[in-house]
Amino acid sequence: MIQSLFLLSLLLCPLEYNLSNPIKGLDKLYLDWKKVTIQALERRANNTTDSLKRNTFLNRINAVNVVTQKEESMKIDTLAIRYLLLKDHFTNIISSKGDVFIIEIKTMTSAISFTDLIIHRNDNHIAIVDAFRFNGKKWIAIQHFSCDEYFLQENLSTYYLENEKGINFDETIITKFSKGKLTMSEYFITKSLSSKCGLQNIFDKVDQYYYK
Repeated sequence: MIQSLFLLSLLLCPLEYNLSNPIKGLDKLYLDWKKVTIQALERRANNTTDSLKRNTFLNRINAVNVVTQKEESMKIDTLAIRYLLLKDHFTNIISSKGDVFIIEIKTMTSAISFTDLIIHRNDNHIAIVDAFRFNGKKWIAIQHFSCDEYFLQENLSTYYLENEKGINFDETIITKFSKGKLTMSEYFITKSLSSKCGLQNIFDKVDQYYYK
């Protein structure tokens, strides 16, 4: 019930974060981001007819919930990878006059790796992409490039596919900020992100850098 009320408040009044107190604003954004992620996972769990996928979503929900409840009642984990990313880029995200997307990619091969993209989209029809990889202790900038801004034009949930014909080979979370406000987040299980999202060229550029 509390999480449902949180989502309703987000839709009616997107969350704002005060730059005059960066630490307090950072902590609030970190916790709110986790709650929005839980909402995205709950939507996926409620909407899928695939029992294996539902179990995957529920497991993710339980894992995030346990940590979030502990951090709310005790102390925020300032070494969490999301917190470290926000700590480095909080001011740029919150002070942006346009849209900012954070795309989190979790790759599971012989080892788990994390790649995050921060994309700034403004009114000049050009988007700026910064790619980062987590080295176990901190986020390392690996790539910076510009691209056509025509991507993610619709509500994020419209890009979710149940038919496993999507373009993402890894678990992906996309979160949108608009003019400094956290507006929405969506979770995409493997091969569920529609090509209509317009991100294929960006993913290809990052992959080409990584594998060259």
